[in-house]
Amino acid sequence: MAQITEGVGARVLADEVYLDSVPGAPPRPAGARSLVCITTSSLTKSYGLAGLRCGWVIAAPPVAEAVRPARDIVDGTGAFPAVRLSALARGLLDPNRRAVLAFLASRREIEYVPPAGGTVVFPMLRGVGDASPFANRFATEYEVGVVPGRFLYN
Repeated sequence: MAQITEGVGARVLADEVYLDSVPGAPPRPAGARSLVCITTSSLTKSYGLAGLRCGWVIAAPPVAEAVRPARDIVDGTGAFPAVRLSALARGLLDPNRRAVLAFLASRREIEYVPPAGGTVVFPMLRGVGDASPFANRFATEYEVGVVPGRFLYN
């Protein structure tokens, strides 16, 4: 790997997997700000799409070139549909967040704390002690996964 820094040649690795969840315009990745920084990220957390197995590295060109052969060995070649779906997913986060928050705000029977960013919100049905029947109905009738609060709270 080409020496791109002075001193000891150390690098800073920043796993910025939540960076795309920052509301508004997210800050520039660390790997785009400094030659000593390397940013890794993926669609796992901000987008909830771990199944697509899509991630990236942002770094100075010599570092990125050194990483590429290792990623080729580990990942092989990704499936074209997964690559295409990954590219489309990045444009869906903000519109989908707005749609979910608008729906939740329109329902008086639902309590929630608006998330600052990302794809996770924890709504609660007012006056319902056990949401299991609700979750089961959504799963069987609509194929939508809802986790009852008993898995999250004691």
